[in-house]
Amino acid sequence: MTPRISLALVLLFACDADSVPPPTVVAEAAPVDPDDQRRAMLREIRPVTTRAGQPRFTDQRLRDPLAAEVFGKRLADTGVAIEERLALAEALPRCGGAWADVSVMRLGIETDAGVRAVLIAGLRRAEGDQALVAARAGLRDPEAKVRRAAAELAGWVPEVGAALAGELRGALADPSAEVRGAATRACGLVGDREAFAALTRGLTDGEAQVRLEAVRALRRLDPTRAAGLPGMTTLQQDPDERVQRAARGE
Repeated sequence: MTPRISLALVLLFACDADSVPPPTVVAEAAPVDPDDQRRAMLREIRPVTTRAGQPRFTDQRLRDPLAAEVFGKRLADTGVAIEERLALAEALPRCGGAWADVSVMRLGIETDAGVRAVLIAGLRRAEGDQALVAARAGLRDPEAKVRRAAAELAGWVPEVGAALAGELRGALADPSAEVRGAATRACGLVGDREAFAALTRGLTDGEAQVRLEAVRALRRLDPTRAAGLPGMTTLQQDPDERVQRAARGE
């Protein structure tokens, strides 16, 4: 091969190399985390409106094990309307995952009394000691609606009521009639015979509902002893017909 032909071939190959575009580098898409997808889906669930005009979460996807985590975070957003936050708190017991732990955690930092009351009410379905923790804290709450929810929780869950018997007896003298009534009922439901004497004071309470709960609780604890109380005879003429009937044992 002559030097002239060799030079021509070298130039030809050089031109061809320059004319070929570099290979395209395709970036691989980051893998999508299925859990993140489920969290995103749970964040998008919206409540339905009940016949009473209140929002309520009913979506079956709440059973997802990640639902409690997501709803707890949604509940933490105080920018959400209070009606929806109440619905979120009410929905937690229907959520999959550690919903009771989430409820107790939220209860410790929640600023709205209505939400705290709903969180406490839902814990009657808890399987651990979360109901006891919530009821104990709730009975010390500055808001009456929360103390009432705690007393009701103690009545619903016998082991909680038994553990908080002393606190419930103290609540019989609460400034709020709604709390006194709930505590009176709880004492009767849990069978706290030591509360009998304190419960008799409820027979002369200024609120009819408290008098009614006192009659029922006393009769539940010791029907014979309750029937012999002077106050029980007096209440047979009570202005409230419900109290009259209960005092007569009807």
